[in-house]
Amino acid sequence: MTSRCEAILITLKSVGDEYDKHYSWPSQEKILELLERFHGILVSRRTLNRDLGWLEENGFIERLRRHFRNRRGQLILRSTLYFLKRKAHKVFNSLWNWLNWHHHRFPVTKMAQHETPKRNNNSRVRWFGSNGEVIHEE
Repeated sequence: MTSRCEAILITLKSVGDEYDKHYSWPSQEKILELLERFHGILVSRRTLNRDLGWLEENGFIERLRRHFRNRRGQLILRSTLYFLKRKAHKVFNSLWNWLNWHHHRFPVTKMAQHETPKRNNNSRVRWFGSNGEVIHEE
């Protein structure tokens, strides 16, 4: 699976999680927008459709297209429903385990979490703590 397909799965899951649902229904335009905004991935609609097709063919998602005709015979297009299948949840579990392993193996130091470097006029770096006092100077 490509990292782009993983990003699409994460995007679909995030949209569903936002509404506390086990499925999602974003438009293709919204998926493209979220991929660019949160993953830095810019793709064409055609590439997105190829990737969604690959995810469906390989058992990661199921799509339910909601197209129907009204009484006048006009085609009404609604956004597609995306259901994440067991295989997709296995990907999320492995990503979660990988993140937890790396977090515990390489913990972020307290200084990096709560303090920011600032330069003074002499181009020296000063580290300020959360209470504003200088705790380190280079």
